[in-house]
Amino acid sequence: MEGALKLARASTGREKIIYCQNSFHGKSFGSLSVTGRQKYQRPFGPLLPGCEAVPYDDLEALEAKLSRRDAAAFIVEPIQGEGGVIVPHDGYLKGARELCDRYGSLLIIDEIQTGFGRTGYLFACEHEGVVPDIMCLAKSLGGGVMPIGAYIARPAVWDRAYGGMDKALLHTSTFGGNSLATAAGLAALQSILDQDLAGRAAAMGRYFLERLRQLKEKYDLIKDVRGRGLIIGLEFNQPVGGLLDKLTRGKVNELAGEYFGSLVAGELMNKYQVITAYTLNNPNVIRLEPPLIVGEEEIDHVVNALEAVLRGHGFLGVTLSSTRTALGSLFKRK
Repeated sequence: MEGALKLARASTGREKIIYCQNSFHGKSFGSLSVTGRQKYQRPFGPLLPGCEAVPYDDLEALEAKLSRRDAAAFIVEPIQGEGGVIVPHDGYLKGARELCDRYGSLLIIDEIQTGFGRTGYLFACEHEGVVPDIMCLAKSLGGGVMPIGAYIARPAVWDRAYGGMDKALLHTSTFGGNSLATAAGLAALQSILDQDLAGRAAAMGRYFLERLRQLKEKYDLIKDVRGRGLIIGLEFNQPVGGLLDKLTRGKVNELAGEYFGSLVAGELMNKYQVITAYTLNNPNVIRLEPPLIVGEEEIDHVVNALEAVLRGHGFLGVTLSSTRTALGSLFKRK
């Protein structure tokens, strides 16, 4: 991510970077400067100057920023992962590509969560046929066994910044080009292509989403099911109103919004050995991101486990059950 931001500035000669509200690009200094949540930014200010936010999935707001012709780049996630698995409307990425071309800004697409088959395409931006100027990659690139990150760019963008011997060493890294990590990355990419894991993710994602939407019709606690391929977000309703919320002066809703997703995730893990993750920018959403080799049997196990957690419990029931499970695990360790 740091390399992508530096490349954008060096290649265009411009300073400003436009990013999206509710986005997440990392917690190093540059990536944090373009991460759209104050909770993570505030303790480390002032951050990089010239970074300005716009609402996600809003081309009109984006054009208002880019039309000033002083932005080096617009950085965007094809699907906001930590934001709660927010899928933009069809045409958003294509519109962003057109606006960047019109006003001379680069398009940086962050495929760190969505890349390498996760969404049913090798890269999520292929859903709209969009080619970015710079793309950020990591996570699945290491095949689950090796930490590795990379950024790639169009040759002309790269050459303007680092072309020629006098500029070739402007951006280097102590661990850059690590041979073991690179070998793992090549092997992972070959396996993804050989097994057509993108195609498998598309098929299994359709099955998973359909099963979850059936569950949503049965349980009011589920507010929304969304995603593409095998990146799926499950958002929970808050227990608005009711005697318990009145007695606690609104604290129940406040706690539900911050912790209910993690309570459900804890129940799934401790009782049914299902690993999920809540989202950093929207903790009332849990992410379901199984391995791309997942089958219908494993998906059925997840859906059945989720139904067992939700069945007849409601917010208070899930909270109490999660607390009992956690305490039971604690005493077992002793």
